[in-house]
Amino acid sequence: AIQTYGDDIALLAVNPIDSLKAINALRNQLNANPATVITFPMLQDTCNLFLGFEVTNYPTTVFIDSNGCIIDIHVGTFPTENHLLATIAQYLS
Repeated sequence: AIQTYGDDIALLAVNPIDSLKAINALRNQLNANPATVITFPMLQDTCNLFLGFEVTNYPTTVFIDSNGCIIDIHVGTFPTENHLLATIAQYLS
């Protein structure tokens, strides 16, 4: 699981579409099921970050290294959690 990386990575969900109320409702809905608990921050994009990352589809995952440089942008969902974990491991090595 993603928790195995501990302090090696930070996850943030940034939503440019929904209101903060809708984001909190989604968090509550996901957290009601133990299989979909969200432990990372879900934020509202109030300064149009999505424009800077040239996001055209959702979800989009942006991988940023410890120097603040974008190292990859993945558009769409990951087919499995293992695929996401393998992608993370690739950038940590």
